[in-house]
Amino acid sequence: DAVIGNPPWDRIKLQEVEWFAEREPKIAMQARAADRKKLIEELQQKGAPLWAQYEEATSRAEANARVLGKAGDYPLLGGGDVNLYSLFVERAQALADPAGLVALLTPSGIAADKGAAEFFSGISTTGRLGALFDFENRNNPDGSFFPDVDSRFKFSVLVFGGARRTFEHARCAFYLNDIAQTLDAERVLDLTAEDFALVNPNTGAAPIFRSRRDAEITTRIYRANPVLLKRGELNKSTNQRSEHKVWPVKYLRMFDMTNDSNLFLTRLELEKRGFEPSGLNRWRKGRDEAVPLYEGKMVQMFDHRAADVAIHAGNLHRAAQPAPRRATRAASR
Repeated sequence: DAVIGNPPWDRIKLQEVEWFAEREPKIAMQARAADRKKLIEELQQKGAPLWAQYEEATSRAEANARVLGKAGDYPLLGGGDVNLYSLFVERAQALADPAGLVALLTPSGIAADKGAAEFFSGISTTGRLGALFDFENRNNPDGSFFPDVDSRFKFSVLVFGGARRTFEHARCAFYLNDIAQTLDAERVLDLTAEDFALVNPNTGAAPIFRSRRDAEITTRIYRANPVLLKRGELNKSTNQRSEHKVWPVKYLRMFDMTNDSNLFLTRLELEKRGFEPSGLNRWRKGRDEAVPLYEGKMVQMFDHRAADVAIHAGNLHRAAQPAPRRATRAASR
């Protein structure tokens, strides 16, 4: 009749930073994946016992991921970079009576991540979603909800029905930092299945609004304008989706901050390789030219020089943080 719980939040894939933080902090403290890889290769070349432990842990994690992906028990949430909580969500859905309820505490990715899109759209666009209260783990009057979890982490209270349990609307609220805010009429929204399909027709993901007024403006815009790119049903024979484009837009991913980190060179590394400054923050060595790398955190809507990046070597995660430029900030006002 009801499945209620707080499943574990932990990724199946071995997390290098966390794993080495407890065993060899020098490796964990490297800001770039490419630098960590070099140090790990040195362990392998030395035949260090730590390398054998790392290899065993990696193999075990990869084997777990393969089993979960191919066993067939988790067709919606068992693929890709799996997190344990998502498996509990799908298991809860299978256990619940068709007229029953599921209420779980999960990371916010259940309503926003691409890997969870098929599952979440299956409940959000069919009326099975009963409530989604999205919290930030900070600014809580009594301190963080979970002191051992990063303060920037977001999590959700997710309530949905069994296969035949539906709701006229889902009660949703976002950016909450106090349980009392779930009673605030201006923050709690009543979103229908049609609202989810309207704002995010390709994924059914949760449309994130801070207030009722935000929701009214956004849904009005979507009702008055076509979707830039709308994908149709999946063709199982070709494993492709049909696409309807308002404009001939093509999406691409230029760089991956982890996989391509070996391409990103610091000033000191450029100098060692014989590059020299050539103006406009570019460096040259013969015909080779190194150009600046911009991250989204450095740019704002009307300001392409909103922030520099400051490196905090002591941070295991997110070592590079934005440092706002005072002159630019003043000019933007």
